[in-house]
Amino acid sequence: MQVLPVSEKPTYVFTHRELSPATTAVEFADKDVTLFSKKLKQKHEHIWLVGGAKLAQSFLREKEINDLRLFFIPTLLGDGIRLFSGDYNRQRLQLLNTDSDSGGIVEHHYEIID
Repeated sequence: MQVLPVSEKPTYVFTHRELSPATTAVEFADKDVTLFSKKLKQKHEHIWLVGGAKLAQSFLREKEINDLRLFFIPTLLGDGIRLFSGDYNRQRLQLLNTDSDSGGIVEHHYEIID
């Protein structure tokens, strides 16, 4: 399986599997979230985290996310990984914006204020 970047901007993929990058813009990571986040902050002004619940949980637990965009897609799966399972020390969110499209997808944009 080849991993494609979202754009030609640097793309870091957290995985334990052996995968091959499609371009030199893709780099694989299997590291401590806090250390990796500090490394990225030294290299990049803005970091965009896209992924599933487990990846988001690891960054949220370490308070390495300050801006959160949640997309609600109108399909009931019936099963899956909870997005907010675990201990977050009561992190408060402030709603910045809500948007929707004609297909029913709703985006809530929050700032983490604690």
